[in-house]
Amino acid sequence: MDIYVQATAEKAYKPNIVNLSFNFEVLSKTYETALKNGALAVEEFVKLLNTFKINKEDLKTTNFRLYKKNEYDYKLKKDVFVGFVYSQVCNLTLDYDVKLMATLMEKITQIKNAPKYTIRFGLRNEEDAKNEVLSLVFNQAKGKAEIIAKSASKKLKNCLKVSFSPFEERLTSNTTFNSNEMLMCEKRSALSQTIENTFIPEDITIEQTLYYLWQAD
Repeated sequence: MDIYVQATAEKAYKPNIVNLSFNFEVLSKTYETALKNGALAVEEFVKLLNTFKINKEDLKTTNFRLYKKNEYDYKLKKDVFVGFVYSQVCNLTLDYDVKLMATLMEKITQIKNAPKYTIRFGLRNEEDAKNEVLSLVFNQAKGKAEIIAKSASKKLKNCLKVSFSPFEERLTSNTTFNSNEMLMCEKRSALSQTIENTFIPEDITIEQTLYYLWQAD
């Protein structure tokens, strides 16, 4: 006797890492000053990270551009030269520590040419979490198959086949933070405490559906 069952399981996990994407943009009148001022902005930021015992090697550059910028002048009805833009995007992954994050976010507002940034929350051991959910699905499927076999006066034997549907998963929390929101804060001296008290990221939910073929005799 063949028994086909579908099983779905999901589990919520507390985020334990933060992925920060920093965007450094500096506008200058000449190519040389744009390069110099942009590099200095990144260097100043690295010094800030060092005060938190974060190494510069942990800050990974994913994109770099130095380009000429024009803007359309509606009076002149043509593009006019604005300057040169130094643009560098860097990523940083840290263990989630709300106190550290709150202090870092406040300190960033105090440096010259501070980068814009976004924060996403995730899981460090993604594969372990996926495997745990797979185990939950298997146990649920086996339980269903055993009920069907018993109702037919059969004994459940082997699992003959498993069909994987694509993971329906979110390995990052839906919670995000954009540094532009910092501009809404009027009292910077209390900023880190405010962040610490209100920064509660959403749990990360992993869901998996599998289809099983069992044999019963």
